[in-house]
Amino acid sequence: MKNQQAETLYKKYLAGNCTPEERAIVEAWYLNEIDKREKDQLEVDDESVKAEMWAILEKRTNTDIPRKGISRRWYSYAAAAAVILVAFGTSLFLYLDKSNPVVQQVKITKPVIDDKNAATLTLDNGEKIILSDAVNGDLATQTGVVIRKNAAGQIIYDMQSSPSFTGKDMVARNNTEPRNVLTTKRGQQYQLVLPDGSKVWLNAESSLHFPTMFKGSERRVELIGEGYFEIAKNKTKPFIVKIKDVNIEVLGTHFNVSSYPDEKQIKTTLLEGSVKVATGNTQDVLLPGEQAIVNQPNKIEVSQADIEEATAWKDGYFKFNKQDIRYIMRQLARWYDIEVVYEGDVSEDLYIGKIRRSENISEMLKVLELNQIRYEIKGKKITIKF
Repeated sequence: MKNQQAETLYKKYLAGNCTPEERAIVEAWYLNEIDKREKDQLEVDDESVKAEMWAILEKRTNTDIPRKGISRRWYSYAAAAAVILVAFGTSLFLYLDKSNPVVQQVKITKPVIDDKNAATLTLDNGEKIILSDAVNGDLATQTGVVIRKNAAGQIIYDMQSSPSFTGKDMVARNNTEPRNVLTTKRGQQYQLVLPDGSKVWLNAESSLHFPTMFKGSERRVELIGEGYFEIAKNKTKPFIVKIKDVNIEVLGTHFNVSSYPDEKQIKTTLLEGSVKVATGNTQDVLLPGEQAIVNQPNKIEVSQADIEEATAWKDGYFKFNKQDIRYIMRQLARWYDIEVVYEGDVSEDLYIGKIRRSENISEMLKVLELNQIRYEIKGKKITIKF
């Protein structure tokens, strides 16, 4: 295929006139290209992307291309998908479930990046520490445990280096269990290193209740919202995350939990190790790559997980895999601190997409416009109109 022919194919794609096979070729390239560029953290230039695509399309067209199920991971979506919005500069792609393909290209401006690494630490005595304002170093001491903020902005509980640790502290530590709360507001996230060395990333509008030390036969914390956990191994002392009437028990593993009050489901996604999810009289053990969904007591649904979607927030992205507009806007509301209301019959269309969380909210609203979704902005209130 000559470059001109490749460009013709690309223009057909933008106009929505490709055959299923032609569309699959372009989409397969796009998926591979975006994955490669994200891994290499490359800046993307429209002209260089187009030039590279022409070469790839030419090479693929001159080889034996399977005529059925080209890049099945994309092709299965393409059968139901209709709108693809391609913004090379932000790695954004969205599918919309409609009948007639319409494709548009969006030019994204330079993102506005705010300092989102912020949270409030509430000590057992009620004292509140605004972590974004706190200087690095020791913040407080509780029964011989030093709480400090390191150069990376993490909060660390250190039981070994307390300058005021005494025998009296030991007695207090053995008879009480001070509990702290780490809380993020909308638009904030934070990382915490627990007393046992376990790491927790807390998403926006979330809170984690935990002791300043883990005594007894278990390590127990309580979560509201969303958190990613990397648990230090301890075969004799299981780590338990409690969310409402759900207990998630591990010995040492990596997993993500989403449990926002405005979501109907509690989702536990396992990356490595094993996790036991229990609610009421029902329990199930997850294997790596699986997700447990609890949407009512005594019922656990286990399925294969989209790991990237579950942990995208921790890596600085939104990722949507066949999600409706209400789900998408709830995520945006938590991160951009906006209120969202709806007028008319809300569309049931499902979207697939990915975009950096560092993008300004205005760029996400452009995507809504291109999908023929009207909206109105008044202060922090966005009205979506159908």
